[in-house]
Amino acid sequence: PTLAAPTLPAATDRIAEADDATHEVFGTAADEDAPWLALRARRNRLSRLVAQMPDHTRVTVLARAKGWLKVKVVTGELAGAQGWAHGKWLRAVR
Repeated sequence: PTLAAPTLPAATDRIAEADDATHEVFGTAADEDAPWLALRARRNRLSRLVAQMPDHTRVTVLARAKGWLKVKVVTGELAGAQGWAHGKWLRAVR
């Protein structure tokens, strides 16, 4: 009998649905050159900068894709701003 090669899941670029979880920016203040998290128009670091979110900025997660979170800012002077931020610098809060 011939054994079939195992099938691997297809690589996808799908965007996961929103979970509406509240997250906050953390760990950026120590960076002297950029003490903030970039909120971008698209999910890549070369995309247009929408806003600069300092530590403790709270956001609601609207979607997730490849390490990036589409968020809406819910606190401070940036409240209402939407865009993509890298998930490395966001943590869930209660």
